[in-house]
Amino acid sequence: MIETVISFLTTLMQTNTVLFIVIIVVILVVALKFMQYLLKIVTAVVIFAAFPFIANAVGIPIPMTFSNIIWYAFMGLIIYFAFSAVAFALKVTKLITYPFKGAFEKKKTKYVYVKEKKKPKR
Repeated sequence: MIETVISFLTTLMQTNTVLFIVIIVVILVVALKFMQYLLKIVTAVVIFAAFPFIANAVGIPIPMTFSNIIWYAFMGLIIYFAFSAVAFALKVTKLITYPFKGAFEKKKTKYVYVKEKKKPKR
């Protein structure tokens, strides 16, 4: 599998250098976005795993067992995935409904202010 990809990229590099550079840039951008998303996931899991420690420091009695910490970390992972799914759905909905935005908007009334002419003194 890897040999096939490497041979394809080698052939592509020899035939069309610009397309090869574009593909490499796209791969780097996708890898960067994936790493950013992975960092956010790890941050959420660590914060949720620290919840029993923080709760005990505040005075809420939560048992600090390994399984309890893993459970809170797993719940954090599920909550983050749910949040990401809802955020993605909202973005897609906004993108789909954008062309129809003007059709259902209430038109604003334009006010025209007219200056009154001063009456000449008699």
